[in-house]
Amino acid sequence: MKAYELKIALRGQSPEVWRRVLVPEELTFSQLALVFNLAMGWEKETAFSFLLPHKKMIITELSEGQEHGERLKEAAVVQICRQLENAGAFLYLYANRREMRHDVHLEKIVEPWSGRAPQVLEWNGARTAAAVLEGAKDAEDGVRYDMDAVNEKLALWCRLDRRRYEDRPLAKLYEDMEAGRYGFSAYKYKMRSIEGANATPEAQKAFFSTVFHQRLQDAKDEERVPPTLRDMFSCFAKDELISIAEQKGIEVRHGMRKQDIIRQLTKKMLDPRVMEEYFLCLSDEEVLSLQQLLADPDDFEEEPQHSFETLSNAGYIAETPEFEIVISRDVAAGFIPFAVDMGEDLYERRRKRTWLIDTMLAANILYSVTPLDVLCRIYNQGGIGDLKPSELKRETAKIPPDLIMGYWQRGDVFISEDLDEDEVQMILESQGDGDFYIPGTEEIPLFAQGLALADPSDEQALARFFHETLSYDEEETVEIMRHIHWSFLAGAPVSFVRDMLKDDGYFDALTKEQDVALRRLLNRLHDSTRSVANRGFTPNEIKEQQREARAKKEARKKASRQKVVFLKDRNKEKSH
Repeated sequence: MKAYELKIALRGQSPEVWRRVLVPEELTFSQLALVFNLAMGWEKETAFSFLLPHKKMIITELSEGQEHGERLKEAAVVQICRQLENAGAFLYLYANRREMRHDVHLEKIVEPWSGRAPQVLEWNGARTAAAVLEGAKDAEDGVRYDMDAVNEKLALWCRLDRRRYEDRPLAKLYEDMEAGRYGFSAYKYKMRSIEGANATPEAQKAFFSTVFHQRLQDAKDEERVPPTLRDMFSCFAKDELISIAEQKGIEVRHGMRKQDIIRQLTKKMLDPRVMEEYFLCLSDEEVLSLQQLLADPDDFEEEPQHSFETLSNAGYIAETPEFEIVISRDVAAGFIPFAVDMGEDLYERRRKRTWLIDTMLAANILYSVTPLDVLCRIYNQGGIGDLKPSELKRETAKIPPDLIMGYWQRGDVFISEDLDEDEVQMILESQGDGDFYIPGTEEIPLFAQGLALADPSDEQALARFFHETLSYDEEETVEIMRHIHWSFLAGAPVSFVRDMLKDDGYFDALTKEQDVALRRLLNRLHDSTRSVANRGFTPNEIKEQQREARAKKEARKKASRQKVVFLKDRNKEKSH
């Protein structure tokens, strides 16, 4: 990756007002405008233009009806790497005002560059946009420029996640910032090895097949790819192999030899029908990641947009001590027929399967015990297809057991494995004829990922508290927020969440004021999560109903014992 060192100076100011910034090559011009505005300290003005003399080109956000051409480009979709390589100098107009013209010079190209966010390197002058537009004479207006604070803001709001290309205009970028959505998407994901593939499915399939098989053969000849799955399993302890086999529903005995367990495992896992069932459970991102890994197993480098969670959990993909992703030759050969099949039938089957898994995960989070007819209602409202409970039960049985560990079926209900029979019965009784909340299509993937649906302002306030007040970096803040989301969805009270985070070492030394502020923010987020989700029964309510059911059960037992004792005493009295 490369980065550009740019000097942006506000024209006509004395003393000069300028910033020297380092920006990633993947940014769009709309993203670059946001970086410039944050770096200079300008307000949230969404109008802007770039004038590139060396290209005889204007790059701006086009209004409705305007058409881009050779000299007029849409800023939200044009990346700076395509235009600034030999730029030298160009102009940036803030608010499209002549008074706010900036001279921008490309001073240096930094390569390689491994950073993730733009940053201000040097600065001079702290004049505000308002002072310039109002025609004030003083170059300085008393506002102090804080480069460290600006760089913290750039690291938080302009950090690259490099997952997919985006076309957000500047107004949308500001809107997302206010809603607490972090980061820039960097570029449209495109596999290096398939850029030459034609558009037709037949041509794509032929291209993939040729590339994959050739790469696999090359790797086999030079012993660059790990050997067989059996050889990989030989490194595992026997108890670990037994655990893997049990997760996959393979019957093994502790008295079996290690090699016999490995033989049963590999026979089952390399069965083409079994591998197809696993492939059908992959998301689009996971399929693209698998295709790239198969296309170039030796030189493959894992990047943030890659995802191997399903195949890793299933034991098909391993990781070296140096955290490099590896796949054995026989596993790669087994997945090639599915990875190269671009047919509509396989795509639709995979789409239905992944939607079913999301549905099951969402139902488990919402209800713990879910009647199959409710599960059908959640599944069917997604526009994927209509299933009856009996059909849904058959489709669920096709999902490999180790991908839905923690869930089981009994009769016509879908149950979390953490519950015993008594708890299941109590939840069913407490649910009664309750009005089950059916989440919308866009909500289901969020619930499946364990993400709470809370008021954005409450989320933003809590994230800002961790980042600004407690000085956690962006990654730590995101991780803490994820823990909190999941805990609230699982029904945990605020006190439990706070103690859990404290036990994990997040809050070792809070002042009394900080502790009070944290409790207040957690309470706000908890309350808004409950009100937004608005489900028929929350996990907290179910737990309360469980406690009440247990108390009634104990009371009945106690009353029954007292009655028996009384009758015995009365009979004794009669006998005397």
